[in-house]
Amino acid sequence: MKKFYSLIAIAILTISVSKGQSVWNLSSGDFSFTSWSPLSAPGTYPAGMLFKQFNISTDPIATDEPSSDWKCYYNLSARSRIVGRGDSGIAFINTGNNQNDLNCDSIDLNSIAGGKVGVAVVTLSSSGQESVTISYTAGIDLQSDGTPIAREYEMVLQARIDSVGAWTDFPAGTYTTAGALPNTVQSFSGITLPLEYNNQALFQVRWKTNQTNAGTGTRPRITLDDINITSSIFTGLNQVRPATSFSVYPNPASTEINFTKTVSGLIMDATGREILAVNATNKADINGLQSGMYFFKSTTGEIVKISIK
Repeated sequence: MKKFYSLIAIAILTISVSKGQSVWNLSSGDFSFTSWSPLSAPGTYPAGMLFKQFNISTDPIATDEPSSDWKCYYNLSARSRIVGRGDSGIAFINTGNNQNDLNCDSIDLNSIAGGKVGVAVVTLSSSGQESVTISYTAGIDLQSDGTPIAREYEMVLQARIDSVGAWTDFPAGTYTTAGALPNTVQSFSGITLPLEYNNQALFQVRWKTNQTNAGTGTRPRITLDDINITSSIFTGLNQVRPATSFSVYPNPASTEINFTKTVSGLIMDATGREILAVNATNKADINGLQSGMYFFKSTTGEIVKISIK
């Protein structure tokens, strides 16, 4: 797993947004999370990330919201905790006891001020960028026999455009522990955020865990790793919905495209570079173009995406 962190990159790519949180500027580079040391100091987080906890005594459910930051160590062996796994990212595990925020250790029996884990939040800027795409891996590295009934959890991918509004679920990015085997991971890739996340000064993505069944037995230890959030240079083309007065076929195409009416305009690549002029015709020869995503912009301003294979 490739290491990504460097002090220089962190200084260039992040700006302050709030206490304990930073903003990762996608125009300066992709966001990547592939490693977190178990020896990381309490109250520290990966660049652009923040770990949150639920200040509740029961296992979190889908409607619960985290209310405070994780403040403790990453190498604890008891109570609800977040574990640094080195080159394998992090793991969340809840137990019957909350972690102790007062002393951040696994044996202190004083009043418990902590909570249940675990949420990971990434705050980003896509100013000047579009096509924000997310990939990551999730799994479990520990699950005992579950007596009497194992608790099942899910890790839900969510996003929002700001830092205070409601979160939107992305079901294609939801991981469930139901039926999962210990020391296995599931890969999620190619999850592209909607157009409204393009060219935004600030938005957030998070992975939120919660129990999904009525189990009262052992809990899974859920892993999160290999997060990669990419984007491309903003062209404005992806902000435009498909043309309504004509369409293109076949799409994808390899040698020729047809228009449902006579049109004029330009075929452009994904960066907005002009590739081919189309003049008063209902077809265009694309045999010489490389595979990839292109756009046709008519002289009337309508735009359609064209996939060339």
